[in-house]
Amino acid sequence: MADDYRVLRDWLRSNGYEYWCFLSWARGPDESRDFVEDYRKALGQELLIRVDSEAVFLDVEALKPGDDWRARLGAALCRSVLTIPVYTPPYFWPEHRYCGMEWGVAFDLSKARLGDPAGLFPLVLRAPDQIPAVARGVQWEDLSPVALRSRKIRETPEFRKLVKSTVDRALEVGGRLRAASAQAVCDQFTLPDKSRFDGIYAAAPALPFRGRL
Repeated sequence: MADDYRVLRDWLRSNGYEYWCFLSWARGPDESRDFVEDYRKALGQELLIRVDSEAVFLDVEALKPGDDWRARLGAALCRSVLTIPVYTPPYFWPEHRYCGMEWGVAFDLSKARLGDPAGLFPLVLRAPDQIPAVARGVQWEDLSPVALRSRKIRETPEFRKLVKSTVDRALEVGGRLRAASAQAVCDQFTLPDKSRFDGIYAAAPALPFRGRL
């Protein structure tokens, strides 16, 4: 089986894929950043054991000052086997339009390559009841009970189970991409102007008084 995974890894590399996983998240509180960095590290370690590759894209490490971020993120998404949106309420807010851009690109790429959204592996970190309708058609993993119970999520058995299931999903999707001969053709690929979540929040009504919050 290990040899089969290495063959898969080599096929993906030779057909334009660079990353096993792309972590899409809304920059915000330290809690969210700590989680995605722990998750990225754990995924890399599991992938290194399974396929001798720890290629996981996380923008806090991969983007450099002066980068064309839309082109860089778009190319990384295009070259990723699996996209993992980390759902918190801010993920869907207009202030984080790039999240909706990433989500939409990953959804469309998966539909084009596989015929379904299997290339999206959403993870709920907080507030599953606030996921908008446009995203409810893609099944997610719910880690919110653990996140509410413990700040040290990485030390819980649920986290370890999540890491394994994520890598399992990446390998499964990679196998399907190979079976479909779905190459990653990403020359000049960039994020679109429009977020898939545009318009899901109505503008806040004007307050009938002046003041500060």
